[in-house]
Amino acid sequence: MAGLKTNTLAVCMVLSALAGALRAQDPKRMTISIDAESSSLDRLSNRARFQGLRIAIEQENIVISAADAMVEGLDGDNSHWQLSGNVNVTLDRAELSADSATFVFGNDQVITGELAGAPATFEAQAAGNEDPVVGTASRVYYDNSAGTVRLEGGVALTAGPNRITGCDVIYDLNQETVNSGVADCGEPFRITIVPPAEDPPPAAP
Repeated sequence: MAGLKTNTLAVCMVLSALAGALRAQDPKRMTISIDAESSSLDRLSNRARFQGLRIAIEQENIVISAADAMVEGLDGDNSHWQLSGNVNVTLDRAELSADSATFVFGNDQVITGELAGAPATFEAQAAGNEDPVVGTASRVYYDNSAGTVRLEGGVALTAGPNRITGCDVIYDLNQETVNSGVADCGEPFRITIVPPAEDPPPAAP
């Protein structure tokens, strides 16, 4: 196909590095697919660049996409990915979006990500709840092992009519709970709860 110049060696090296790192979490081989509009590999510096990137990790049900990606440490214990341009991360019932991000695939912490934007956004659909949890912040941190999303800097989080603001808010993806982080950051953790509207009285006969 015209315009697609994917470097097979670069893709194979990245797949091998990611698979090795992720096997530290699960003895079974992870199924990882990488699609890119174009790619290049510098074997001397152990770096690769992808444009129009899409990474899918099936066992974790994670999809990461970005317009541009620089990768360091393809064959090490930690592989660092610098993503920029329309960064999007899709999880089980959540989605993260940002202008740029750094992701680490490694043995100590299998998948972690730091996303930044003006603002970066977060949305999660809680089980059995029609209203999604929607948040914005200057930075969003994702920790796959802990199952958490941490929002820092000018945080605004809404769940239906209720609103949470502060500078450090942690959302647990598994427990579907919201907790405050550090308290001495200059922005108070504040929760505004809006009571449900009362049912109107029945019409007079």
